[in-house]
Amino acid sequence: MDRITELTINTYNNIAQQYTRDFFYNEDGIKFVNKFIEYIKGNKVLDVGCGSGGLTKEFIKHNYDITGIDLSEKMIEIAKQKVPNVKFEIQDIRKTNFECGAFNALLVYRSLIHIKSEEIQKTLKEFYRLLKNDGVIGIVARVSDKPFEQMEKEVYNPNLNIFFKYFSEKEMQEELIKSSFSIEYSIVEEVKVADSREAIKEVRIIARKGV
Repeated sequence: MDRITELTINTYNNIAQQYTRDFFYNEDGIKFVNKFIEYIKGNKVLDVGCGSGGLTKEFIKHNYDITGIDLSEKMIEIAKQKVPNVKFEIQDIRKTNFECGAFNALLVYRSLIHIKSEEIQKTLKEFYRLLKNDGVIGIVARVSDKPFEQMEKEVYNPNLNIFFKYFSEKEMQEELIKSSFSIEYSIVEEVKVADSREAIKEVRIIARKGV
């Protein structure tokens, strides 16, 4: 495993309790989930980078058969406690062990932002592989007018570092199209998140796998 991924996992393991406290009931995320489910055909959903399960629980309310994956052992431990009767697994979103076409939908909420630019296409192709034909992917990611990536100090603990990639809306759309997805919904919104002192801009995209 590469050093950047190791650092990011270590950071999330260390801040898991604080993160869960502030994000488990995430109104912005719930709003996106409610929008996303309008596009889903079928019942099997994968929460990609599920954290402690805050949004996973929302799909349960709508009777979806949902699975959550994350690389943070501590996040998965908390998710299993807070959202029982859901299957949570420690897996790398860049390469999972699920069968091809296993899911009708993938939620990728603030998890692609921890993937390096050079691995975005590889990761999107994995997402494409996991989806059934006509399946959909819902992505929320940080955006900037100019795409960039960097290591940042973790707000909860400045002694820890975490990797972030910032997309532009155009870049995200182009990456998805390159991976044979078609864009069905795309918007950039400014949001205030619990662990940030300032509002940040995020892109919300829903795209469908071509038949």
